[in-house]
Amino acid sequence: MKLSLALELNNQYQDAVEVYDEIIEEYPRSSELTDAKKLKALAEEKAR
Repeated sequence: MKLSLALELNNQYQDAVEVYDEIIEEYPRSSELTDAKKLKALAEEKAR
């Protein structure tokens, strides 16, 4: 999560989306899954 947030701060939204995808796929039972999905959606919007 820290990496994806750092990428967003550097306006690297597509890279952040990829990191969120990894979190969602590799850690489906994580307590941060809901946050990762929300933040991924926001990063996708900013990447456009």
